[in-house]
Formats: sequence, structure tokens, C-alpha cells
Amino acid sequence: MKRSIAYATMGGVLAIGLAGPAAADFNDGYEAYHRGDYTAAIGAWRPLAQIGDANAAYWLGLIYDRGQGVPTDRVQAADWYRGAAEQGHSRAQFNLAHMYMKGDGIEQDPVKAADWYLRAARQGDAFAQFNLGHLYQNGIGVARDDAVAAEWYRRAAEQGLAGAQTNLGVLYDSGVGVSQDDAEALGWYQRAADQGDPSAQYNLGAMYANGEGVPRDDDKALEWYLAAAEQGYAPAQYRLGTMYADGDRVPQNHIQAVRWFKPAAENGLPEAQNYLGLLYEEGKGVAENDAEAVRLFANAAQQGNAQSQYNLGAMYFKGEGVPKDDVRALMWFMIAAELGHNDAAAVRDKLAASLTPDQIAQAKKLAVNPQ
Repeated sequence: MKRSIAYATMGGVLAIGLAGPAAADFNDGYEAYHRGDYTAAIGAWRPLAQIGDANAAYWLGLIYDRGQGVPTDRVQAADWYRGAAEQGHSRAQFNLAHMYMKGDGIEQDPVKAADWYLRAARQGDAFAQFNLGHLYQNGIGVARDDAVAAEWYRRAAEQGLAGAQTNLGVLYDSGVGVSQDDAEALGWYQRAADQGDPSAQYNLGAMYANGEGVPRDDDKALEWYLAAAEQGYAPAQYRLGTMYADGDRVPQNHIQAVRWFKPAAENGLPEAQNYLGLLYEEGKGVAENDAEAVRLFANAAQQGNAQSQYNLGAMYFKGEGVPKDDVRALMWFMIAAELGHNDAAAVRDKLAASLTPDQIAQAKKLAVNPQ
């Protein structure tokens, strides 16, 4: 099975930096802003913005966007950003694009978001380049084009943006939009991992674990998985959990497995919830607790995890951690079978043969909205 590869997510933080202003009146506002006197900053900048000063309009947009000295007003923020953006102010273009993307203070419009990101990206804004790459990769506001996505990721990556380096690495890793190249993938992951990007650290660990683009090195794999896991990155936490649970590249240690499955499960990762549930059911690395196993299976089952749905059905069938309930057991076996679980269909059919038509009908009804 092809290993999973982690992407960095699209940037959503509003940009704040700007080259230093020149006008004395602007500087008065700038100094007031940075000492927290937002009323004075607004007083200095508003007249300038009203006569077309793009820098002043941008900073007024930030003030209203962030609610600094005034009530937060995203509508007014968008108006000021637009005034600056239309004059070519790249950070204002980025922020306006972000607002169009989120529908925040302005009607949501991914097409307009893509257009404003493009304007900022052409001026070299790395965050806009990264977000534009994401839009092209996913066909949001533009026609999907993985090659164009790769080019925008590359421009941002060459400026040192870790998320773009990670995503460019993913494209080389998977051969999407570029020719597959493990060495290129490894290089971009390394650059992002060195900056602390957890998805890059996870992917780099996987490459060392599998000997892709580099000789297999279990110690390096463990080092990078740990780096990502210690930042709270759930896929890395889960991977460490499976390694310790299965004795894969490390000595088997169920206590360590539980240690890593727990935060991944708390982060909502259904695979971790399922595996941790099994450990609670079997009392491995943790005191046996069928009720906790049921809770974990249920959380994962509600997210569509077929193995947890099957396991939850088994708990209802056996009456472990919950009162025995053949109807609910059948319901979960039905749902797991629909998702293609290898054993669920046979167990479903065997259980159904022992139930009444009314019980089967009740299970089918419950399966429409399982609880």
C-alpha cells in the first residue's frame, strides 16, 4: 500500500509586514500604532487614505480587521484593503483575497480571491504564491492545474516558505504536476523540516523509514517522527503508536504505544481512536476498560472508520462496555459492510439470520442516522 503523504495547509493568517513608509504624517501614525495609540494612528492615516495613500489605507484595514481601538469591522476593513489593493499594494491584495476566500466582511467569491492572490503573487508575495498554488492544486476559483500549482509552490518555496517547500516536496514525492523524483522530494522536505514544519518532518521520517530517495535509516525515521509528534502532529503520533504497538523498527512497548495513541486520538484521528480502543479492550499498556474502548470506537465510527464500526458492532454483540444489543450490533455491521470491511458482511448475515424481520428493519432504520 502506498504510504500516506501529508500536505501543509493553506495559509490563512492575515499579512502584517510592509516596507517602511516615507511621509512624515504616515510616520506619525505608524509610531502611534506601535505604541498602542490606535486613535492617534487612525487620525493620522484616515486623511491620507482618503486622498489615495495606499499604505495608510492598508494599515486602516488592519486596524478595523483586528479591532484595535475600534470595534472589529470586517466590512470597513475590506473597503480599506480594496482601496490599497487597487493601487497595487501586495499585502492589501493578499488580505482582500483572504477575505474573499472566507466570505469574511465581503461576499465569498473564490474566483475573486484567486484573482487577488494572483496580483499579489506576481509581485513576489510568498504567502500569496503558496495560497495560489493551493487553489490550482484543488481547483478552487480556478481550473485545476497541478503543473501551475507546482510552479507557484516553487516560487514560494524558493523564498523559504516552509509550507510551500512541503507541498512542492509532496508533488515530487507523488509525481503530480512534476516528474516523480524522490531526491527532489527529500530535498524540499528537508528544508521545510529544518524550519520545524511538522508535515515535512513526518514525510521525511517516512522516506527514511522506506528508503525512498535515501538509504533506509530507522533511527532517522524515528527522529523525524518524534520531531513532528512532539509538535502535536496527529499522523506522526499515530505512526509512533503503531510502531511501538507492533514492534515495528522499535522494541514492542504497549505503554509507549498508548502514550502516542492518546494525543492522536484526542486530536480526532479515527485510526488512533480505533487502535487505542483495542488496547483498552485488551488491557495492553493500559488497564482494561471496555467502556473506554466503546467510547473510542464510537468516536471513530462516527467519522466513518469501518474497522471501528465493526469493532463497535462486536462490543454490542458481546455486551462488553455496553448492554448487549443485537439490533445495534447489526446496525454497525451493516454500516461497516457498506464501507467494504472484509469481515463485516459475513458477520452481518450470520447475525441477521438469528433475528426477527422487525429487528432487522429496526437496524436498517437506525443505520440511516447511527448514534
